Amino acid sequence: MKAENTAFRSTCCFRPELKQYPKIDLPVYPRSAGHFIRAPGNREEVKAGEKKFVQLFWGIRGAPEFERNGRFHLLRPGYVICCLPEEPYVIRNRSEECEYRWIAFDGPRAADFMRSFGYPENAFHAGPCPHRNFINFEEHLLVRTPSSWRQMFCEICNILAAAGGSTEESSSENRKLQEILFLCKSRLSDPELNIKTLAGELKLDRTTL
Repeated sequence: MKAENTAFRSTCCFRPELKQYPKIDLPVYPRSAGHFIRAPGNREEVKAGEKKFVQLFWGIRGAPEFERNGRFHLLRPGYVICCLPEEPYVIRNRSEECEYRWIAFDGPRAADFMRSFGYPENAFHAGPCPHRNFINFEEHLLVRTPSSWRQMFCEICNILAAAGGSTEESSSENRKLQEILFLCKSRLSDPELNIKTLAGELKLDRTTL
């Protein structure tokens, strides 16, 4: 089912049988996804126990404020924040218009599945929003065949994996890894390229490399 809220310029796709899981065994169950554009001054409050599903918000522009457990977080562009089932929160858009994508999933193992990714409770930098994955999820949610449910689960995993794909400041290990990948890609046809030559050029021990 797809609904549009013109007052908030948002669209949302959701599973028609929200209180029933699909008749297919999955680690978690796709529930809903949305694309929100909120005007300045807009506010949403969710009380404890009200939303019994995992939610992920991915900032696109603006910086809406999330209040969770007495702490405040800004969902800036390229940032992600996740909420566990039954968790209370408040979203306030104080100044400029903001935009973000949202996805939700549920099931008995949903909270543990989310925790298994090890993401922080605060808003964290994740990089550009993977719009195509959200759109794929929405398209499959309108079909809802057994194959589509599995594809939606894959898109949930893709989105969660993408959320961990970037940091604000790369570590020295990450920078070295990027250097290794660049050398490998740029010299792929070089017959002299091997572990020994790479280690020598990068000034690394072979075991470390």
